[in-house]
Amino acid sequence: FCKEGITPPVDEREMRLLASDASSPYVHKFSFSDAGKTFYYRLRWENSRGEAGPWSAFISGVVTG
Repeated sequence: FCKEGITPPVDEREMRLLASDASSPYVHKFSFSDAGKTFYYRLRWENSRGEAGPWSAFISGVVTG
């Protein structure tokens, strides 16, 4: 899950699903228009029955260009 913006999300409802991946690592490619923008991420595992695990801590990063 991720959110673009200056301020970090308050909870997961502000975030959108970026991807669901069955293997690591997951690589997301940004466009040139995203350079300089901050993205906030929060991750969680999901088992084969669709049961979600606990949320990770918030992680942020700035897209370099």
